[in-house]
Amino acid sequence: STPPPRRGHSLTPLGNRLVVFGGPDSALHYFDLQRRWWSELTAVVGGEHPAVRSGHAAIPCGGGV
Repeated sequence: STPPPRRGHSLTPLGNRLVVFGGPDSALHYFDLQRRWWSELTAVVGGEHPAVRSGHAAIPCGGGV
């Protein structure tokens, strides 16, 4: 499903995907560049969903963001 419009998010290239994270709800979506398809993911860090964040930066690191 295509993510709703947002602001304050990050867009990070990761292999053949573009990962969109953050904004008002800190949702995590990715766009598959080969299939041209959006998907929503559940972000888990140490067993917990990351705190809401906006206006941040993100980089690819070790196969993740």
